[in-house]
Amino acid sequence: MAAVIVHAGAYDIPDHEADPLREGCKKAAQEAHKALTEGKSAVDAGKMPYSRCPLVTSVELAVCVLEDHPLMDAGHGSVLNAAGEVEMDAIITDGSSLNFGSVAGVRNISHPISLARMVMDDTPHVMLIGVGANLFAKEKGVPEVDPDELVTAEAKEAYQTFKQYSSVVDNVFNIDNHLGHDTVGAVAIDLCGNIAAGTSTGGISLKRVGRVGDCPLIGCGAIADSGVGGISCTGHGESIAKVLLAQRSLSTLQAKNGIDAEGALSESLGYMLDRVGGRGGAIMVTKEGCVARHYTTKGMAWASVSKTGQLDSGI
Repeated sequence: MAAVIVHAGAYDIPDHEADPLREGCKKAAQEAHKALTEGKSAVDAGKMPYSRCPLVTSVELAVCVLEDHPLMDAGHGSVLNAAGEVEMDAIITDGSSLNFGSVAGVRNISHPISLARMVMDDTPHVMLIGVGANLFAKEKGVPEVDPDELVTAEAKEAYQTFKQYSSVVDNVFNIDNHLGHDTVGAVAIDLCGNIAAGTSTGGISLKRVGRVGDCPLIGCGAIADSGVGGISCTGHGESIAKVLLAQRSLSTLQAKNGIDAEGALSESLGYMLDRVGGRGGAIMVTKEGCVARHYTTKGMAWASVSKTGQLDSGI
């Protein structure tokens, strides 16, 4: 019953980026699904080069692929804050134990999702931030990279473009022609029915130094409960945090009332738009292995491999 779905952010995706983003999502979904169908669990699905834990989640594997894609706002490709620097956030959660790990405001590493996994596995904590998170990365032997390696020409262009907006964080997801990039994420279910979810982001262009959105917050950027499902969210972080979008979607699905996975996402995203004026998107895998996605922006890059093995993708 292994299934996986990934996303590369919900925003007004330019035509020239559509195919590369779709292909990047397909690659991430296929690599994660391959690990799952080889019999590894959603919590033990692949090997990362610098993790002391020999096995990591298929979700981590998928998100690492997305973090390496230069058009995606996570890891390589992260956008720049008001000081022209990269600050990245990530979360990963295990639906079997309800354990999770997250990091916020990290710099000079390639895979924030892997550092979040280390927080979950190797500390008694659920979140590390800023300098402390980077010190922990050094302690764990995570290779440092030159921050310039994480910054693309597109990120620099977005930085210049967004200077024209006086209230970027408040308005960027509510204007008709949203420019820029956004969060990436993945959700998977393994052959034993365990579910994991993860989300990673470089944030919003020109955000205040130290700004943290929804991504690393449990129940906001992601959540997983193997008895119900798993969710990864994307969009205007402040709005997502205000309505606890991931938790709201999961609770709506759990309450049933004839609603299916896509219906639960639609209800929650509609509530966020009506209640706080925020737009975004989300992906879900249910305990039955059904995959779903929904968004209220002009587009969202995604790909999935269903429990029947069918590969699908879209913008």
